[in-house]
Amino acid sequence: QSRLVATGDYAPSILSPWRAAKEAKREELDSELEIAQLAKRYGPKHPKMIAAKAAHQARISRMKKEVDIVLNNIDKEFERAQWLEKKLQKQFDDLKLQAQAIDSKQSEYRALERNLEADQKLYDTFLTRFKETNISSGNNTPNARIIDEARVPGGHYWPNLERIVAIATLAGLFLGLLLAFLLDYINDTLKNSQDVEEKIGIATLGNLQVLKSDKSNLSPERMYIDDQKSLFSESIRTIRTGVLLTSLDSPDKVVAVTSSVPGEGKTTVSINLAVALGQLEKVLLIDADMRRASLGPHFGIEKNTPGLSDLLAGTEEEAKCIIHNEDAGIYILPAGMIPPNPQELLSSQRFSEALQKLASHYDRVIIDTAPTQLVSDAILVANQASGVIYVIKAESTPYHLVKEGVKRLRQVDSHIIGGVLNQMSQGASGYGGYYKYGKYRNYDYTY
Repeated sequence: QSRLVATGDYAPSILSPWRAAKEAKREELDSELEIAQLAKRYGPKHPKMIAAKAAHQARISRMKKEVDIVLNNIDKEFERAQWLEKKLQKQFDDLKLQAQAIDSKQSEYRALERNLEADQKLYDTFLTRFKETNISSGNNTPNARIIDEARVPGGHYWPNLERIVAIATLAGLFLGLLLAFLLDYINDTLKNSQDVEEKIGIATLGNLQVLKSDKSNLSPERMYIDDQKSLFSESIRTIRTGVLLTSLDSPDKVVAVTSSVPGEGKTTVSINLAVALGQLEKVLLIDADMRRASLGPHFGIEKNTPGLSDLLAGTEEEAKCIIHNEDAGIYILPAGMIPPNPQELLSSQRFSEALQKLASHYDRVIIDTAPTQLVSDAILVANQASGVIYVIKAESTPYHLVKEGVKRLRQVDSHIIGGVLNQMSQGASGYGGYYKYGKYRNYDYTY
């Protein structure tokens, strides 16, 4: 402590209590000197001696209290320094990986340059030989002569075009049918609600088609807000009805929305379902995908706005983290600052207590969480939720991945409300002129 004060290497929160402790220690020494002087003149039971000893004990108590405050502040500053060290180490590791990637690219670039030089030399050699061959062949005199003139035949002998066309047509039809059956046999994706119920064993709450081409200027995440008369919005209302009817006696107040892998549209389903439920209930939408937070931009919420991570860490109050969006008619709890390890926050007791408290304030809580096959975040959230909706991208995600994700949820006794088959193609839905949406290719932290 003396070294900290002497060198100035201390946090501002330690300086003031340290000065107070130092002042208390000086007063204690002064009181001891005063008692020693009074003892020369008075006995131990003299009123002045008793008063001096009482004042001395009070100063000792004050000095101990100030020292405890200093030690407590030092412990807090030490914990904060450890957290900053971990954060800086993570940034250093990321920069190190980037540097290694740049070195690898430079090596590839030099190899390509060497190949280019070798190919250029080889091309120049062949070009020179070609010109030399042309020059030498021009000097040669042909040694052949015509013996008999060729005669034009009256008709072709081969090939027989009619027979070839007939054989080719039959072969093409046969190969086409064979290829169609083969593709259908090896296709291990889910194409309709019947596949979901038979292969996965969960009910289908509804199907979502890919957006029409004339809706390309609208964001799929805000489709229910911007165009409530569309087929997409009607499908969302069907899913809303399924959620409300699956648990009439004991409603699923906390509903987690997940998928097997990124790009299946779980965020799209979370936002539109929350807005649809918001027309009937008081709804809170939570972004628990803290590795790749994506709710904020769709509602104009700036990055690093206080949110779930700040609420669980205890750095911000609930009122500062929850945002009311009047356009959507719902309350939103963004992800907040990206933590070093989201699993620690989601598995903490504070997360469970926060969900219970939020569920008591709102009629329905919708949680957008991470995919099940990449990290364990979704399993931790589903364990705290009262129900789970599983989003599946039609004709894209292999059914064994979906089956494995559902199995992991059931291992923690999660109640799976049902599945949503998303981005169904034209052939499966009967509607034409659509384009695909809801993709993000890589899944990692975003800063």
